[in-house]
Amino acid sequence: SIYLTIDSNMQFYAQQALTGFRGAVVVLERDTGRVLAMAASPGYDANLFEPTNYNNSLLNELLNDADQPLVNRATQGQYPLGSVFKVVTFSAALESGLFLPETTLDCQYEWRGLPDRILYDWTWEKCQEAVQAGEFCNSSKNTPSGLLTLPEGIMRSCNPWFWQIGLDLYNFDRGSDIANMARSFGFGAPTGIDQISEAPGQITDPPSLLDAVNQAVGQGDVLVT
Repeated sequence: SIYLTIDSNMQFYAQQALTGFRGAVVVLERDTGRVLAMAASPGYDANLFEPTNYNNSLLNELLNDADQPLVNRATQGQYPLGSVFKVVTFSAALESGLFLPETTLDCQYEWRGLPDRILYDWTWEKCQEAVQAGEFCNSSKNTPSGLLTLPEGIMRSCNPWFWQIGLDLYNFDRGSDIANMARSFGFGAPTGIDQISEAPGQITDPPSLLDAVNQAVGQGDVLVT
């Protein structure tokens, strides 16, 4: 016997929420990993593949659609993970022994760890949005986070903290630590879900300091489904 784990009600609303958009929704049960909903958009009418279907003349239009409706974006779409990846970087930092939970960093708008550029925290972007709206930068959403321990850094999603981790690991000849930790989390490889074509994502050992810094915040060449 085969039993689906899909919650039909949740599946229906996931598909409804994607109407008119390109994207995907996947809902997993936290403790088991069971798939409760999986939807991708745009979709297509599978009847077009039936040779005797009166409308199958539209098949060529489907196959050449620039929106690629035949791609299951839930399992084949590959995207930069962004700040969720900081959990991996956090783990690699502690595992390396170079950082302790009580290690601190002053999280400001700017981070100047690279020799040729300045990187800006997300709070800086929110400050600019406030200024453009004629407001002041005086809330927790658009002012610098200040001195943060490593756990506080992940709570505030402080970009400079994780850029600094990427920098230090690379400079201490541990540039592959984050990539190795990501692989141990299962990134960069297929999940093994049955009956559904999936892409493996991409986790590489950073070839340069800039690549290491970008990887630390789930950007650069980091790709996941």
